[in-house]
Amino acid sequence: MKTNPGRFFEDYRLGEVIRHAVPRTVGQGERALYHALYPARGALYSSDEFAKSVGLAGSPLDDLVAFHTVFG
Repeated sequence: MKTNPGRFFEDYRLGEVIRHAVPRTVGQGERALYHALYPARGALYSSDEFAKSVGLAGSPLDDLVAFHTVFG
């Protein structure tokens, strides 16, 4: 039995759409802070030039940034 009415990780399902009352945009500031706290694991996430050399417009947001933003 849960003591907290909130949801845990295992309560979410693939493809589920979650509508928040206050949407959040994760941008370059959050990326910089995240990379200062948790250094990038690869060149793709830390270098725009490297990302451009493999055909991307810029370096993508590290997948764990989204995870940590959503799940804490």
